[in-house]
Amino acid sequence: MPEPCQVCGSTTLEDYVQHDEGHYLRCPSCGLICNARAEELMSQAGARYDAGEYFAGYQQRLPKKLRAARRRLDLIRSFVPDGRLLDIGCGVGDCLLAAGEAGFDAEGLDVGDYAVQHCRDLGFKVHQASITQTGLPDRSFDVVTMWDVLEHIPRTADGLVEVARVLRPGGIAVIVTPTGEYIKAHLFRQTYQNYRAGWALTHFVYHNRRTLRRVLRDCGFEPQRLPAIHSGAFRRGWAAGAAEVLVAPMRAALGAMRSGCRLNRNLLAVARKQ
Repeated sequence: MPEPCQVCGSTTLEDYVQHDEGHYLRCPSCGLICNARAEELMSQAGARYDAGEYFAGYQQRLPKKLRAARRRLDLIRSFVPDGRLLDIGCGVGDCLLAAGEAGFDAEGLDVGDYAVQHCRDLGFKVHQASITQTGLPDRSFDVVTMWDVLEHIPRTADGLVEVARVLRPGGIAVIVTPTGEYIKAHLFRQTYQNYRAGWALTHFVYHNRRTLRRVLRDCGFEPQRLPAIHSGAFRRGWAAGAAEVLVAPMRAALGAMRSGCRLNRNLLAVARKQ
């Protein structure tokens, strides 16, 4: 019998995807999707993150990832202009590089040997540890970023409680994680990549907007409304600020359309520690 839903406690989880490569359950009450073999697979996942092959694709896309990281830093600086930033799951270092450019005192954390050494070679202080047990001091960071991290731990709250511990009061957590609401993933779930192959071995939880907001509140955070204009862009100069003003209405309209039609592959959340 499966464990109760980690978000709402429902005991009526239903088979959602089941084939030779993976088995996922869905909670009919809140919509959370979880890997039925999460605990078993978690014990085997660490070795995958130690190898450079896992990050080869990320390294090839580094210029694109760095541009995306700079845009995300514009959003972050709309909430916190500077301070100490911890990037959990620092990977190939795109967020650390962007945060350093933006004036943050940036540190990384990752579980795998490759990512830790790679980011240390870039000149950053990097801790080798898990999001659930960072070993870092209480209240030591102003910002914690998690890009594509939460789906890699079986119980989301285990990671967010630790993040809340290392954040200062009023600090923010910024999250990007694949969503269980993406319409293509739902309609073609028997063949969709997130439920097959390597993803089925390392992706354990897919949240939707409601479940992520609920678990954030349960862990001591208050989800924040994303600003219409990312004022942090102005810190990169008037040209960047002017561009932000121009794209903001289009971004808002496109975001509302994509959200309403369930076309977003990922969730983006900003939450402030209470």
